[in-house]
Amino acid sequence: MDARTERARDPQGRPVRIIDSEQMAALKEWLADGSGRVKLIGSSVPFFPDLPGRDSDRWDAYPGQRNELLDHIRDNNVRRVVFLSGDVHSSMSAEVHHDSSPEFKIISVVSSPFYWPYPHSYEKDFQMSGPLAGAPGYTVHPGRRPISTDNFARVTATPERLKVEFFGRKGEKLAPAKTHRF
Repeated sequence: MDARTERARDPQGRPVRIIDSEQMAALKEWLADGSGRVKLIGSSVPFFPDLPGRDSDRWDAYPGQRNELLDHIRDNNVRRVVFLSGDVHSSMSAEVHHDSSPEFKIISVVSSPFYWPYPHSYEKDFQMSGPLAGAPGYTVHPGRRPISTDNFARVTATPERLKVEFFGRKGEKLAPAKTHRF
């Protein structure tokens, strides 16, 4: 998904969209296609978890569109949805659930740059649990705690689970695998 070049702001400079209506419609159609397959969505910026208290160029700065996608996924009973992203110089995974929809779950996997010579983000920088900002009824649940070093992620998906592993630049495993169940 192109979450960089289609952004728009209102005349006062407030963010109004991160993707245009054509891309949003295509994404929603694909999500609700009834295939039952794992839906991996590549986004240049994290869908969640958020970095509270910072000016954001991520999905949290566009709550209208983020809520539109969350509600579409929940209202259409779409399962096995995973957002894959980077951009925050740290690696982690998390889940979003909905208070009144026990089957609803979206998984977010964020992968650090393979090499980043500048400061990384740390666990204290992220909202890894609690209500998802600007999204009533949606709650963040931690998955893999943030890893704040150069690394890469390996994701293995089956219809039943998503396995997430993080490795250092030289291939050494940085933490035990985290398995998210669909």
